[in-house]
Amino acid sequence: MYVSVFATLQISHRVASASQKMAKVLVGTRALPHLPPALSLTKEGHTRILVRAKPGAKRNNVVAINEALEVQIAEQAREGKANSELTEFIAEVLDLRKAQVSLDRGQKSRDKVVVVHLTPEETLARLQSLLEES
Repeated sequence: MYVSVFATLQISHRVASASQKMAKVLVGTRALPHLPPALSLTKEGHTRILVRAKPGAKRNNVVAINEALEVQIAEQAREGKANSELTEFIAEVLDLRKAQVSLDRGQKSRDKVVVVHLTPEETLARLQSLLEES
């Protein structure tokens, strides 16, 4: 009984820590109730995407969109190569120029914030069509 209570406390602590991290990231944005938590609106009217990057995959791929957009990146996480590959891949997936996609936070973390020059609704529609194709 003691072990299961301890394990439960550890898990709830991790969930609270993750929620606190995400709350810090979303300062200055507005969450929209009809969109997944991974997407929010910036002050400039662009979309802020919470991304969970998985570098070192066999190929670039968008896996899912839940609490964060889960993206597999073929490039290894060395010297910012995976970050540039991530922004290029997101630009390609959303049919944008590279200059319209920027890495806002998370240069040295798997949890990243990417800003794209689209409305959140348009971003969601493009991501959903991509997920339906695969």
